[in-house]
Amino acid sequence: MKISTIKCFLLILFYCSGANGQSTSDEYWNASMKASKYYDDADYANAAASYKLLWETEYVDEIANHRLYAAAANCMIDNENAVKENLFKIVPIASKTDIRRVLVNYEIFNKYKQSEWWKDLDNQLNQRLSDLIAHHKNLSIYKFGRNIVYSAIRINPKGDTIANTQVTMIPDGTGWGDEAADLQSQVIFVYKSSDQDSMDHYNEVDSIVGSVFWNNIDTTGVIENDRVVDMHPFRNNEFFKTELAPFPRVYLPLSGPKNQSFKGSTHIMSNWGWYNNTETKCQTNYLGFSNRTYPIIGDIKCHKYQGSGDNTRHGVSTIEYYFNEEFGFTEMNYKTYDDDIIEFRIIDVVYKE
Repeated sequence: MKISTIKCFLLILFYCSGANGQSTSDEYWNASMKASKYYDDADYANAAASYKLLWETEYVDEIANHRLYAAAANCMIDNENAVKENLFKIVPIASKTDIRRVLVNYEIFNKYKQSEWWKDLDNQLNQRLSDLIAHHKNLSIYKFGRNIVYSAIRINPKGDTIANTQVTMIPDGTGWGDEAADLQSQVIFVYKSSDQDSMDHYNEVDSIVGSVFWNNIDTTGVIENDRVVDMHPFRNNEFFKTELAPFPRVYLPLSGPKNQSFKGSTHIMSNWGWYNNTETKCQTNYLGFSNRTYPIIGDIKCHKYQGSGDNTRHGVSTIEYYFNEEFGFTEMNYKTYDDDIIEFRIIDVVYKE
């Protein structure tokens, strides 16, 4: 049973962490490619063994489609226990697409569908679907009905303020791209741009990353769960350069070792003009507590981070950001690879019913 077309697409998403916020270790990536080759060659015994070794590499987040391939490989060699183990491992990380693949699309699993364990699997996967929908509706930070307004400033290397505007973050209570998205909850970024902004910056955006990024409304994703809080940067219009710095992220618990220092990488494969086919290697360090003052909110205690991203084509961009357990990322200050300063800061919180 060949699934190489689907697999190729999924591996691009897996490796292209600029699209989804994930990053992979070289060890994990190499091991997954080895297992994948065995699978494509229909060497299912070695594929099953290689996928088993994959879980022993240093990587925190499971990849659902890897568990699915492992289950399929073991199915082809009639190792029912391993099939069962891998399919149940999919449950806590499955998207709606993963659930459909397991329950509907993979006919090779039909021989198990009358077993008691399959009925349990079916129930757990359907409960997972309900839980995903509920999760996006019940975030505690980026919750539906609470819109956060940021000031947005860009200063060029000469010290001239070339943008002084606002961006509003609007969580909409669903998953990014699907109400049952497995990881990212959907938010809408609204950029307040004047006609003068367009005259001053449109040509720059078009010449570097393409006119598609001049868009005053952008739908994107945030991650908020019990392990991590992560957001895509404000990266439309005159703020497009933020894509080449580390994304704002914190690991939970905030006092845990994972949160103190973390690395990752983002890969831009296409649709980003001059940024295409580049990798940004990122390093972020936690610097401790910092008292900050914001309009409307007042004085609050935040957690301070500094990050650096080294892009293979454009060099180093940095970010300093602040995180609060109630309001999320309250402030993001960038120095871009070409010495622009870009600053976002909470100035208002608007509650909607």
